[in-house]
Amino acid sequence: MAEELFEKLDIVTVTYNTPIEFIMCLSSVHLFTKNCKVIVIDNGDEEMPLEESLKKGVIKKIIREGNLGFCKGVNRGVKEVDTEWFCVLPADCMLTHGWENRMMYQVPTLENPGIVATMCTQTSGTQGIERQGLLAVTQVVERVILNGAVMRKEDFLSVGGMDEGFPNLGGNFSDDDLAKRFVKKGFNNYILNHVIHHNQGRSYAGKTEKFTQDFEVGAAYYKRKWKEEAGF
Repeated sequence: MAEELFEKLDIVTVTYNTPIEFIMCLSSVHLFTKNCKVIVIDNGDEEMPLEESLKKGVIKKIIREGNLGFCKGVNRGVKEVDTEWFCVLPADCMLTHGWENRMMYQVPTLENPGIVATMCTQTSGTQGIERQGLLAVTQVVERVILNGAVMRKEDFLSVGGMDEGFPNLGGNFSDDDLAKRFVKKGFNNYILNHVIHHNQGRSYAGKTEKFTQDFEVGAAYYKRKWKEEAGF
């Protein structure tokens, strides 16, 4: 059953003018997966060095339709997904050895899985490895950050996909919002005891004024929508 589940897995990656991090991301897919292809949503205006990845067969499709932002970009990428399950992998993240096998063999054993993610470096909340270390157990949580997270395409669409009302570039708090909608729909979100790497904030080239603006606007939008502060 497990091998049939991940016979193929499409990965949706949104990138914005971070060629070095993006190539590192694609390289991690090439090195650490066998059954994954990447759907690239290129929001930037810098030329991305994709030739090598195209030659290696890592990339399934490249979408260049202007700056769609994170939420619209993910939704656009999901339209191209033709596998039952798919992954959201931001361009400033890198998979690590064992990620694909962890997903392949653990996901089928989980009860009513919604979003399934792993621990992550340089990130907030329950998934932050620096804050709580790597637990020996799988955690059931409400909040999930979409760094290498997998879910069924059918389920993603059933909860409404990404809310495009969140900030354009980075979609701050949009993953909190998606995770909450999965829970309200009756799914369980999980964090597996595995770690991937996150170059935090690189989609903004660091914590710039744009990052701060998107963060504040995203937090305010989430609070208006749910009548509560986003969790960390």
